[in-house]
Amino acid sequence: MAGDHLVRKSPSLFVDARSASYLQDCPSANQGFVTATDSRHTQVHHILPVVAVRARSEAFADKPADDRQYVEDLITNIAWDINELPNLWSHPTNAYFREVYGQLPESAWSKPGVPSHNCDHGGTQGDNVEVKDWLKANVWDHLELDRANHAVDVDRAKKGLVDGVKHFRRILSARARRSGAAVEAWKARFDTGHEDTWFAPFSMADQPSPRAPGSVGAPNTALKRKL
Repeated sequence: MAGDHLVRKSPSLFVDARSASYLQDCPSANQGFVTATDSRHTQVHHILPVVAVRARSEAFADKPADDRQYVEDLITNIAWDINELPNLWSHPTNAYFREVYGQLPESAWSKPGVPSHNCDHGGTQGDNVEVKDWLKANVWDHLELDRANHAVDVDRAKKGLVDGVKHFRRILSARARRSGAAVEAWKARFDTGHEDTWFAPFSMADQPSPRAPGSVGAPNTALKRKL
């Protein structure tokens, strides 16, 4: 590599840890869902999650030590905060669907437009892994790793993170529209032919984990274990 022109900034311009106030920093945190002021009914989602962003170390695990150090020095120069809009997005929880869709009349149901924050966020095929893999392929793998020309990498990484937020916001919105979206999918969950599809709009993953619809007449018992 050429001359060492990269300076590690302190404090870092890059924030990849949850802040104490990120819930208050999301304007929609307590809006949009019936009884959403109940913390069991809504959660704020980091579109690029902390675990996925911090997994950058895996992308450079096979690189020399000085390249790995370069990346950690580089990110301190990237002005990006994981806790700022538009990386924050309010999502309903499983409890919202159980207790609102499962107990209240349809006139009280909202149409969230986003999946449940509790469905396939984690796990080996969940949203976290998908974002981690996307960041590797579209951000970390495109860095030049050249200290003398590090400004190129700063701009490239910043743009990649901004693009990633936009990409996964579109992806999650589209997933919430699967199977006719939440309202229609919930109403059809006991219908023949919907056994393998009704749960799709509630899932954050590309391949939703199969879920049982519960029992007719007992929407808030079996579903507690299933959704």
